[in-house]
Order: sequence, then C-alpha cells, then structure tokens
Amino acid sequence: MTKLRIPFEPGSVYHIYHHANGSDNIFRETDNYFFFLRKYKAYFLQILDTYAYCLLPNHFHMLIKFHESEKLLKYFQSKTKPKTELTEENLHLLLSNQFKYFLISYSKSYNKYYSRKGSLFIESLERKKVNDENYFASLIRYIHFNPVYHRFTDHPLKWRFSSLYDIRQSKSGIINLNTIYQFFGGRDRLIEFHKKFQEDEIDNIKHLL
Repeated sequence: MTKLRIPFEPGSVYHIYHHANGSDNIFRETDNYFFFLRKYKAYFLQILDTYAYCLLPNHFHMLIKFHESEKLLKYFQSKTKPKTELTEENLHLLLSNQFKYFLISYSKSYNKYYSRKGSLFIESLERKKVNDENYFASLIRYIHFNPVYHRFTDHPLKWRFSSLYDIRQSKSGIINLNTIYQFFGGRDRLIEFHKKFQEDEIDNIKHLL
C-alpha cells in the first residue's frame, strides 16, 4: 500500500529528507555534493527559503519554507506556456513536481557520470510540516547533528557538507542566513547553540523523523 504524503503548501515550513535506493550512495566524492547544491539552487532559489541542510553519503535533510502563493504562481507561470492556467489549487502538485524534476535531473547526471543504471533514490520524498518554534529549533539541531549520529565526524561543526559549516564560515550559499540569525539572536548564539553538543542529544531528538 502506497503511503500518503502530505501536500506541500505555500508559505509553509517543512523538514524534507530522502535516502538512496538500497545500499547505494547519493554522493561518492566531494564534487557530487557541490554539484547537488548547484542544482538545488537552480531549482529552488526562486520558490523557497532554505534554513538548514545536511548532505551525507546515502541521504540528505533540508529545512525549507515555500514562498507565498502569489510569488509561486508568478514563477511557475513564467516557466509554462502562456495559455496554461495556474491556480492556487494546483500549486501543491507544482511544488512536488519541482522536487521530482530536481531529483531526476541529479540522478541522470550521476548515472551518466558513473555509467550506472536504475533508480538512485527510494520512491518517495519524505516530508514533515513544521508549525512550532521549538520543533523548528530542534530540527536545526537534529539536521546538523546527523553526521555525528552516523559517525562521519565527532562534532557537527566539523562536517563540511551542511549549512552549519556555511554559517561558521559566514557563507550564505543556499541558506537564508538573516532569518536564521534573527531566530537565534545572532550568528554567535547560533554557533553556541551547537557547541553545547552532548553525546546523548541525538538520541533525545530521534523522534523528529
């Protein structure tokens, strides 16, 4: 039985995460991570804000907020034939398809480069809607701590392929730094929020998935 996915809604915040198919990896080498982020930026810079991300060899996490309906409709209308009528009712499908096309595009490039065949990702993109500020803060911590939980590093500040690394370097990349700084009360307080890392904290927030 196919699992029913919640629809994407304009102006809403979501934790999205996706996993490689089987024992495959999504990222085999450093260039893969950078290529993925370049594609992500091309597909999503104009339709959403990204608050946190973490890329690991076989899966990734993103914390995002879609733009409001008016801005989204204007964007998608510019990408379709002039006679195509777009409405707020079909925006959820357009947003889902944007992720679908992004993942297909990355997969095709990846398969071609590595002479690989078959699906790179599992069937469905997972998502959870975020409505609470405490939940929002916990998710940022969870996303940035993921490399520690999976034993790729001993501290989240050391993992190169996450928004926390960008924040530490004051490098915007794909992250809406102003919103994140404002939420935590500044860059220094945001970094301090992660420096208080304890070994058992990951287990305490595993329920967020």
